[in-house]
Amino acid sequence: MEQMHADGVDGTSGGEGANGTAGWSPPELFASDRPRVLVVDDDVDFARLTARRLFRVGIRCELAHSLEEAWAAYHASKVDVIVSDLWMPGPTGAEGRAGLELLGAIRDAYPDVGVVLMTAEPELSSATRAMELEASGYVFKGDPPETLVAAIERAGKRTSHERQLSQQAAEQRLLLREQATELDRALATLRMAYQPITDRDGEPVGHEALMRVATSALPHPGAVIDRALSLGRLGEVSRRVMGRVALDAQRLRGDLFINIHPQDLFDPGPDDLFGRLASLAYRVVIEVTEAATIRDTGALQRRLTELRSRGFRIALDDLGAGFSALSRLALLEPDIVKLDMSLVRDIDGSPKLQRIVRSLVELCSAEGAAIVAEGIESEAERTVLVELGCTHLQGYLLGRPAFPPGDR
Repeated sequence: MEQMHADGVDGTSGGEGANGTAGWSPPELFASDRPRVLVVDDDVDFARLTARRLFRVGIRCELAHSLEEAWAAYHASKVDVIVSDLWMPGPTGAEGRAGLELLGAIRDAYPDVGVVLMTAEPELSSATRAMELEASGYVFKGDPPETLVAAIERAGKRTSHERQLSQQAAEQRLLLREQATELDRALATLRMAYQPITDRDGEPVGHEALMRVATSALPHPGAVIDRALSLGRLGEVSRRVMGRVALDAQRLRGDLFINIHPQDLFDPGPDDLFGRLASLAYRVVIEVTEAATIRDTGALQRRLTELRSRGFRIALDDLGAGFSALSRLALLEPDIVKLDMSLVRDIDGSPKLQRIVRSLVELCSAEGAAIVAEGIESEAERTVLVELGCTHLQGYLLGRPAFPPGDR
């Protein structure tokens, strides 16, 4: 491998003599935005001439005179662009289109590197093959030097763009690995806390299962769910939750309310997501969250009918939040409706909220659905909600989420 220096190649004179133009002064500095080039040609004199011409315009070059030298030179320097003669001896020493062979090998091993082919005998078949192999340029050796420089500049831009994309892809892969590791660590700490739900007389009738994790990267359930969704691992998280609930159930009394993301209803996993709770189906209430995001309402209704046939009950969560509350009520036909806490907070001092809740209670009762008012924090709120007809109550006033007995 040869390198182009300020006084020529390997210390030879910088003048081109009979092969070019003498009397030029090489640039003191190479432009940082100019590509680094490897010139490959078994014609040593022409390779040096090409390198000197490129050196004049600030392009740093290295030289190789065979395929073997070309590979060694590239691995040693990782240039941006390869300029290769089309006709060179191949590995066996026989004359042939070794430039195309080099182009194909570079494309397979280093697809980001730009390759420009040069030939003294241009032909349609080799040009077509060069295009098929995504050569960055195809240049006649008799063309003006500016033609080769322009081809190199185009190839360099391609190399820069491809390497940028490759770097971005590598950074994205690293980010995904880091995010997956953070999710793994969060799941390793996963536990379930349970908040009591009472009847209107204050007697416990069940608990809502609430995910808890102990990591700073994903500090709360919403962050875990969002991360699982972004990584396509929601089913894995839900299986862990349901498995944990199944284990905790023997230490808890009454019904078990479990929040389900819409994707869980159509989980394509290798096993039945709800099968882990099959023996507890008579105690399990599936709280469907974000039901408005489901576009295929027919599939949703069929899935809920199938779950009901297995003994599960369906609850509509957060009725009163958003603009599609009544449409969700009609769509899900729930067994239980949970009022959004925005309707509960300070209801004792708001006649307007009281009228809204009274109307919702009457509507749900007519449909045969029980009513859970959640987020109750004061005795005054509790009193008003009971008077309005809410059948079940939930909130800090009645009990905070806690781990099951014996779970430390």
